Amino acid sequence: ILDQLGAIHRRAAADQAVEIGLLDRAAAGSWTHPQLDRMLHGDGKFIPPLYRAKPGDVRPNTDTGELRPLRAEPDTALDFEGTGEVAFGTKFVILATRESGVHARILLDAAFVPTPGGEAGTALACLERTVPLVPGAQGVVYDTALRGVHHQTILRDLGLLPINRVAAAQANPNGPRRHQRDRQAEKLVYVETKTITQTDGTTHKIDLYARGGTIGIGTLAADGELLFTPLPRIRTHRNADKSGYRWYNHYRLPDHPGGGTVTVRLHGDATDVARKFNRTENVRPIPPRGPRLPWPLPATQRRRVHQPRPRGHPLAPPGPQPRTPPPTPQPPRLRPHDQLTRRRPPCPGRHRRCLRPRGPHWRVLPAGRSGASAAAPTGPARLTACPWGPVQGCPVPFSQYPPS
Repeated sequence: ILDQLGAIHRRAAADQAVEIGLLDRAAAGSWTHPQLDRMLHGDGKFIPPLYRAKPGDVRPNTDTGELRPLRAEPDTALDFEGTGEVAFGTKFVILATRESGVHARILLDAAFVPTPGGEAGTALACLERTVPLVPGAQGVVYDTALRGVHHQTILRDLGLLPINRVAAAQANPNGPRRHQRDRQAEKLVYVETKTITQTDGTTHKIDLYARGGTIGIGTLAADGELLFTPLPRIRTHRNADKSGYRWYNHYRLPDHPGGGTVTVRLHGDATDVARKFNRTENVRPIPPRGPRLPWPLPATQRRRVHQPRPRGHPLAPPGPQPRTPPPTPQPPRLRPHDQLTRRRPPCPGRHRRCLRPRGPHWRVLPAGRSGASAAAPTGPARLTACPWGPVQGCPVPFSQYPPS
C-alpha cells in the first residue's frame, strides 16, 4: 500500500511542478548553464525520536520487581551526519524541486533510510523512480553523501548533471581553523595527459589534474612543488548512445601552452577501471571553485542561451522561448465610507507660535468662563488642552474649537 501511495504522490507532484512552471523542458537553460527551476534538490533529514529510551531498554517495577519494556521507536539507530557528528533518530531522504521565489517548493519523493550509512543508496533509488516523471530536469543538487559510483549512475544512466562538492582530503569541521594544518585541504589527483596540436603542426603534452573537482594544468616548480593552474570551463555537453549518455567538458587553455581548447571526459570507462582511477569521484561537470552558476539568468541572457541537442535526445527539440506576459494592473480597491479615515482640519494657529514640538497643545482661557467667546478675562487664567496639536497659546477663539 505504501508503494502505491508513493507512486500516486510522485505522479501528482510531478504534474503540479510542471503546472507552476518547474522542471519545464521548454524553458530556458542548457547543460553549460542549467537553470535553478530545472534542478532536483535532495538531502537526508534526521528526525529525533519521541522517546529517550532505545529499543530493548527495560525498567524494573519497584513494587513487584517485574521488568517492563520502555516505550521506544524500533526504527531509530545511530548514524553520522555530514559534519561527523553522531545523530540518533530516524533518517529520511527528501527529493524536491524549487525556484528562487517563495512558496515555490514541490516535494517530489521521500523515503526511509533502513540502514545506517544507506543514505546514498536510498537517494539513488528515489532519483531512478522520479526522473522518468520529470523529463525537463537538468541536474541533481546534493551534498557529499553521493560518491563516485553514484555520480556514474547519474551521468550515464539518468543523464543528469550532479552538482555537489568533492569530499576533502583533510577536514576538521568541529575544531577551530586557526592554523593552516587544521583547515580544509582540497583533494589533488592526476587525471590524464593530453596531446595538444598547435596551428603550425607542432604537438606537446600537458598533464591535467583535478583539485576539488576543478580541472587544471599541473606543473612542477624548481623546489618540487606542484603548481596548479585552473582552466575556465566554456562548454558542457552530452551525447546519447545505446548504453546511456556520454558527458564532456571543454576548457580554455592559457597562452603559455599555446592557447586553444581541450576536451575532458566526465564519465568513467574501461580505461579508468584498468588504472584504478575513479574519475566521477574527483572530476565535477560544474565545480564549486569555477565560475558561479548564473541562477537565475537575466531575461536578456536567458533568451540567448541555447545549445543544440543531438538526434535521439529524449527531450523535445528547442523552440522559441516562451515570454512571460507583463502583470495585469490591479484596479484600485474601493473602501466603504465608514472605513475611510476621518481627520480633523489643521489648527489655524499651528504655524504662528509652535513653542512645544511634542506634547499637548495648550490654550489660555479666562477663569470662570466656559469658552463661549474670547472676551477679556475676569479672573486668573487657566490652561485647557487644545484638540488640534502641539501648539502653545492657540489664538483661535474657543467657539471655533470642535467639541472634545
